[in-house]
Amino acid sequence: MAVLKNAVQFTGSLSGLSAYTMKGFDKIIFRTKGGASKEQIKKSPNFERTRENYTEFSGCAKAGSSIHRALFPLKHLADHNFMPTLSALAKRIQLLDKAGKRGERSILFSQHRYLLEGFHLNKNTTLDNVVRHPIYCSIDRATASAAIQLPRLIPQVNLFTPGPYPFYRFIISLSIITDLRFNGTDFTALSSTTPQVAYLYTEWHPARQPFEAQTLEISMGLQEALSDNKTLLLAAGIEMGLPVTNLLTEGAGEGGCAKILGVG
Repeated sequence: MAVLKNAVQFTGSLSGLSAYTMKGFDKIIFRTKGGASKEQIKKSPNFERTRENYTEFSGCAKAGSSIHRALFPLKHLADHNFMPTLSALAKRIQLLDKAGKRGERSILFSQHRYLLEGFHLNKNTTLDNVVRHPIYCSIDRATASAAIQLPRLIPQVNLFTPGPYPFYRFIISLSIITDLRFNGTDFTALSSTTPQVAYLYTEWHPARQPFEAQTLEISMGLQEALSDNKTLLLAAGIEMGLPVTNLLTEGAGEGGCAKILGVG
């Protein structure tokens, strides 16, 4: 490593050198480029394990992306980028495939779907922090439908909405994700990758008034039975609202939270 001391200031690459800055250090640092070439990584026997890891990681990224798409009605309630966490979760499921060889292990949501239940889209304020009462749910694979029992909520007793927002509403989503297997080249879904998502909203409700218990039903409206390699994903979130007029309320764009309630 070399440190630049004269007046020439730049960062990036130049010939065989890379220049960069480092947090807590006010000078520019130089280092020579090194490491294996792309050709070595692609073909050399010494990098076989690297190629296996890369192939499996690409499958996990696809699997995480499929869950991310399935949660699109609730994504705006997240307070961070949860894609890396989904990819890591997919990796945990991939490691449970004992039949596939390294580099080709499948991501079988259908066999380990229980690991998805309770996944939070938030780090700071979770749905469990806001709604401090169980939200019961049931999923019916035969009809690709679900029922959610929202409890009676009393502000500052079992409901603690974040921020000064005067309204809130619940968002419920039901979606389908599919197992992924290695096809000899890369990882592909065993069924259509077209997102299948149903969702609904409750009415906006004043944050300072009690919320009466409700049972909500949601269905995918499928014309055929679910195949064994598909998993139903039921999620719920609470969205904070701000009044625009006396009769119109819009989402605040922050303060909300969501989680995967159940799988089936």
